[in-house]
Amino acid sequence: MGVHRIRLIAAWKPVPGERVAWERVFHAPTGLGPQARVRLCLRASESPSAVILNGATLWVDVGNGSDSPVDFEVENQRICRRVEGMLAPVNRLVVIFPGETPPSAQPLFDLEHERRPRPAPEVIECSLEIDEDAV
Repeated sequence: MGVHRIRLIAAWKPVPGERVAWERVFHAPTGLGPQARVRLCLRASESPSAVILNGATLWVDVGNGSDSPVDFEVENQRICRRVEGMLAPVNRLVVIFPGETPPSAQPLFDLEHERRPRPAPEVIECSLEIDEDAV
């Protein structure tokens, strides 16, 4: 059957607070067999400092080129993590970027060219990838 992809587009909202963060609520896929593997994959305009699903950390950037202490895969500039045991009927995904300005505030400024606003980092692509034939 191959891999079925559910794109989590639109509906991203800024998270109120001191950091640059976006959140999205989504429902879990239904009708999954016991062998199904589900991966959450995302690509962002900048490397996120953390990715959190239902309060559990999926990815954390520990800096200095070190690996995240959380098990993940990086492929084609996407961060992917198996999540089949972590999904609830309704899920909250939060992507946090380095910085102190929330996305809903004034635009960030490019230090080199102070007059040109630099857009806040954002999630470019996010999907659930379901492999029903996984063994």
